[in-house]
Amino acid sequence: MKKFLIVCFTALALTGCGNDDDRTVTPTPSSPIIGSWKLSTYTNNGTPETLNDCRKQSTITFRDEQKAFTVTDYAYLQSVCTSSSFDGTWVNTAGNAYTITTQGGTQDLEITVSGNTLSITFNDGTEANPYYAVSAYTKI
Repeated sequence: MKKFLIVCFTALALTGCGNDDDRTVTPTPSSPIIGSWKLSTYTNNGTPETLNDCRKQSTITFRDEQKAFTVTDYAYLQSVCTSSSFDGTWVNTAGNAYTITTQGGTQDLEITVSGNTLSITFNDGTEANPYYAVSAYTKI
């Protein structure tokens, strides 16, 4: 009986496995924010701001590796569209709550993803003097 079971398990092991070498497996990101995003809208204290063509080139890229991100911001400087970049790390603290860390310090943000749109809400005010900004990005 023991030999019969060994033969059955061996046969199952040899025939049950297919050739998976031709498949490319794309790992699932650990967070929906992973990817590259291009700035599409910006709202400052509830007032939408018009983005010029230069500013619309701004991007943010969230990476799974080491929970890192890069922001590349475009703005006109003396009539020339100029870019500046900075890097940092991110941590998902709960639900849509994230903490980002850069050379300038840490900041708590609300980041949501709906379809191909990522929205970052920045609250930096007090109850008596609230201030918030929302940047919306489209996945690229």
